[in-house]
Order: sequence, then C-alpha cells, then structure tokens
Amino acid sequence: NYYIMYRERWNRVNVDFDLFILNLLKCYPRVLNVPSMDNTIALLLDLAMRHVDDDVRRCAQGLLRESEGVNETLINMVTEVLKYCKLDEYSLVDVFECIPNVDTLYSEDVVFNKICPHVHNPNLQVRQSVCRLLQRSGQKGGSRIMEWLDENINEHTDPADLKHLLCACPDQLECVTGSLRDKLVCLSEVHSDDQELQSMIVQLLRDLF
Repeated sequence: NYYIMYRERWNRVNVDFDLFILNLLKCYPRVLNVPSMDNTIALLLDLAMRHVDDDVRRCAQGLLRESEGVNETLINMVTEVLKYCKLDEYSLVDVFECIPNVDTLYSEDVVFNKICPHVHNPNLQVRQSVCRLLQRSGQKGGSRIMEWLDENINEHTDPADLKHLLCACPDQLECVTGSLRDKLVCLSEVHSDDQELQSMIVQLLRDLF
C-alpha cells in the first residue's frame, strides 16, 4: 500500500518511482548480519518477492544473495515461505535467487523436500535457478547435496534426469562421496553414446581427479 501511495505521488510530478527505487538499491552497500539490519532485510525481501518491476526484484535479490554472514531474519523468512506457501514458478525463482547458499538453511526438510526436487522442475528458469543455488553451496551444504545426489544417481537414472542432477553438483567438489565418484565412472561407460551427457560426466570426473 505504501508503494502504491508513493508511486502515485511521484507519478504526479513525472518521476519514475520504480527507477528511483532501483537506483537507490544500486547505491546500497553490502548487507551485514547485524540486528539493526533486520527491518532492511524484511524490506529487501518484500521488494525481491513482490515488486512488479523485474529490475528492482533482481537488484534486491542480489543484495540478499550476497549478504555478509548468516542473517536470521532472511533465513527464517525464506524458510517460512518455502515451507508454508504454495509458489508458482516465478515466485520459486525469486525465492531461490534470494538465498546466499544452502549452508545457511537449518531445516533439512526445506533443503531436501522443498529445494532439491526442483532440479527436475519442468520449468527451465526454475531448474537453472535451483541449480545455481545448489552450486554455490559451501563445505557443509556441499556435503549434504553430494549425499543427496549420490542417493538419486544410479545406472538406471533417466539420461535427462541425470543431466539435471549433474548441473546441480556443488562447486565444492571435495565434498563428493567415493560412491558417487564410482557411479560417475560407471555412467561414463553406460552413456557413451550420448555426447552431451558423456561430456558432462567426463568434465566432472576431470575436475574431481
């Protein structure tokens, strides 16, 4: 309501309110994990999830994603949204782009039941967004995701699903399990006729070794 009221006031004097908000966000310094920032975090999350202007949403998401430290307000709000809200594809992307990395999420249920399954979402934007989130996992989160990948990859995994799973592999490759490494070696032979998949597996193995 405040946004609508202020936008109407600014429009009366021929000022683009959305552009003003965007420029203001671009000037904003890195968000710090301190109690005094809680209201700012809540406002940024509101802009990131609900603002009608795409550029404003993306800018707010970037500030949250690159925030310094683990902000309890951000994590609690994101967790509540993922656990209890029915989100469409566009809203899912907005939420995933706000999360610094899965290390910051305390709920195993949210990570493995509300985030990871979207690796197979039919919507390309959702898949790409969740894969970026999983890729930027730190040491702790990377280990959890590698274990999840290990549980979901085997010689019977559909090639299309396997490509999605490999795209979600965290950058922290030292977290890979021995079992997953062995599976990848086996799969490189099983899928030798699929050039794209073969290339993905070989590149991953090359990085591992």
